[in-house]
Amino acid sequence: MSFGPALHTPRLSGLPPYPMAALRAMAAEAAAGGNDVVDLAMGDPDLPPPPYVLDAFREAMLAPGAHRYGVGGGSAALRRALAKHYQRRFGVGLDPNREILATNGAQGALSSLLWTLVGEGDGVAVMDPAYPVHLSNPVLAGGVLVRLPASPDEAFLRAFDAACRRDTPRLRVAVLGWPSAPSGEVASVEFLTELVSTARKNGVWLLHDAANIDIWLNSGAPPPSILQVPNGREVAVELYSLTKPYNLAAWRVGFAIGNASVLEALGRFRSHSDHGHPAPVQAAAIAALEGPQECVAETRQVYYRRRNALVGGLREAGWSVDPPAAGISVWARLPHVFDELSAMQVAERLVHDAGVACAPGSIFGPAGERHVRLTLVQPVMRLELAAQQIANFMRVFRDDATPSAPRLSCVPTARRSP
Repeated sequence: MSFGPALHTPRLSGLPPYPMAALRAMAAEAAAGGNDVVDLAMGDPDLPPPPYVLDAFREAMLAPGAHRYGVGGGSAALRRALAKHYQRRFGVGLDPNREILATNGAQGALSSLLWTLVGEGDGVAVMDPAYPVHLSNPVLAGGVLVRLPASPDEAFLRAFDAACRRDTPRLRVAVLGWPSAPSGEVASVEFLTELVSTARKNGVWLLHDAANIDIWLNSGAPPPSILQVPNGREVAVELYSLTKPYNLAAWRVGFAIGNASVLEALGRFRSHSDHGHPAPVQAAAIAALEGPQECVAETRQVYYRRRNALVGGLREAGWSVDPPAAGISVWARLPHVFDELSAMQVAERLVHDAGVACAPGSIFGPAGERHVRLTLVQPVMRLELAAQQIANFMRVFRDDATPSAPRLSCVPTARRSP
């Protein structure tokens, strides 16, 4: 028997549980059975924050008033630190009082921005494949998804232009993100310039998720900010995060940066729904942005070595996979031996039978169905072990590649390497 009023949640109808939480539960279930699971499902950085960031946090924790409500939108000092960082990193000058707002991570910024900008039935363009919250949050805000190809090329620009001209649904916002999660593709300044031009002509807001922008893994110029584009801030808000460059995932320090009118509206919205970060977290974020930046280059080198180890191991196992240009994951097309299985079935078999947890490409959109994503959040030795266990599994799987096959026993219980 249930008590209380009937639960009526139309925004949640048809919305599945958050896929990353389900993947973590699947890995935990497999590990509970005694197997040593190499968990590459979530992009949860395993590296520690820089010592000077932790020192700033500890010192600020002991200051008077440290545990009172934080300043909404970030303290003036934090916003100035971010403005200096963008000037140094991208050559972009920002007004810290009007063009920067601290948020609860890039994901929190996206959610709040969509609630601020999207009306019931408005069109929201999303990339296919895209990070799962890019797909779910427009629906929660009452929008209608308009899927676009994910690669930053002429095909995308043509599709975006066509979507802007469509009357139903009328396109209001585009949720984009380069470097891409999951594929790691990087957009050029020239591409972003064309994108901004089309958005300006058609009155469409651009929300650019740049959470992976500091983790580029190829030689050459680093990925650009959309705010480097002339007139970019007329139509764009960039979502920036300290998670990847400074390994502050649990601290949830992100920023919405760009169009002052949108940020003013966002600030009003968040004043009714949220408080700012605690003062010690803001002090640590300032230390990260203003301190020595060699730690970011060192983090990139770690991910570069990990990427090469995992890509090389998968290739030896018979996978055709390109090394990502940026980000902390590998986007791998499934070998033909798995043609009779869905991406979700492959992910389930890999975690239970190979001891490797990964994300099925289908959770990133229909275009991801024949892919899996494996994150680089384990040491090189663990990634090499993952590739070897996948190779072992595939040798057995080729003999019986049907979805109803019994569970295999090719996963050893191995001691974790440091």
